[in-house]
Amino acid sequence: MLPMFHLVTLALALGSPAPPAACPGLGALKPPSVPSALQPPPDATLLARYRAQGSQIYTCKATAGAATAFAWSLKGPDATLLDEGCKPVGTHFAGPTWKMNADASAVVGMKLAEAPAPAAGAIPWLLLKARSSTGLGIMSSVVAVQRVDTAGGVPPADQCSAATAGTERRVPYSATYYFYKN
Repeated sequence: MLPMFHLVTLALALGSPAPPAACPGLGALKPPSVPSALQPPPDATLLARYRAQGSQIYTCKATAGAATAFAWSLKGPDATLLDEGCKPVGTHFAGPTWKMNADASAVVGMKLAEAPAPAAGAIPWLLLKARSSTGLGIMSSVVAVQRVDTAGGVPPADQCSAATAGTERRVPYSATYYFYKN
């Protein structure tokens, strides 16, 4: 049997979503250590934390202002939100939006700041503010979201060109999202 590290590495190499690491114990619910630019508003309190497993979806597009240049552009995430026991409790999709299964509440974020991920080959860490929310559940009171502990999710390494324009690539990623309320 392969160790979990090798299974995750193999899944990333094959382009399939990596399995959740045996529900890593995240410990007590407390704010993560982040660079100062990613700190939530001073009056915000931590409400919830969920692990996300899924893909960042990229589309090959012509670069604005350049007739012959092409680049991978983020279309959005497609991920499952997992609780401490790795039970699916919600989804994360374009917007960026986080939506809970139990109460159908959702929050849409807007990026305020980013910092490079400490892990090589991982999408940046983010601070987002709530732009809007729907429903009356847990996500309706969210004012800020942090994305940390990222793995994978960077744009595809293969070339984006006129020949591949319009194609999509799903890149496996995982992250931990912290949700704050006032």
